[in-house]
Amino acid sequence: MAPAALRSGWVGAITQATNCLKVLDAFRSGLAGGSDLTERLLSAREALRDLFAKHLTLKAVDGWQSLARFAYIQVGTPGIYNITPDRGSLGVEIRPIPQDDVSTMRADIEALAAEQQLEFRPSAWECGVTCAPENPYLKALLAGIEAAGGDVRIGRKGAGTSARFAPRGQGVVWGQTGIGPHAAGERHYIPSIDPYYRALEAFAVELRKAPTGSTP
Repeated sequence: MAPAALRSGWVGAITQATNCLKVLDAFRSGLAGGSDLTERLLSAREALRDLFAKHLTLKAVDGWQSLARFAYIQVGTPGIYNITPDRGSLGVEIRPIPQDDVSTMRADIEALAAEQQLEFRPSAWECGVTCAPENPYLKALLAGIEAAGGDVRIGRKGAGTSARFAPRGQGVVWGQTGIGPHAAGERHYIPSIDPYYRALEAFAVELRKAPTGSTP
């Protein structure tokens, strides 16, 4: 279900570009002694803020921007005061837009971790993706929607999506509309079902017109 605004009896916008989720169990240390572990992780967090500002588009007039937030910081055990923690972690979530180069940023993060004697453990690391406008399947989908009487709306999605698993990132998010996507009260918008299937049928017709050997 595409997280698009409701339109009377029609389907949601096509999401052509999306950023992708990175969940980082970012810094972890098993080193005892030396500087306070909490202070080291807090220092690393501030250094990471500077790296994110340097490599990521964190503010944009049109709202199409990367996201970087600190999901958690854990050091020690609640209620235990007479033991110096020797292990802690700082969790970071990054959702980069396709335009941001995260390979250089990763190298800087690894250098920062080494400098502060901390471990860098990414549990996922992927770039944002965008579907090329000349993609023949995208063109067929747009033509199918128009043939079924719909208005074509190209959008962009700020959250991670399984479209990133499409070959070379050539995928879109598109479908029927709903209310409150991923919320506890998420509901389907019933009037969008019929035009959705009509658009799919028109899409199939357009695919038959595509030249033989077309590739995404």
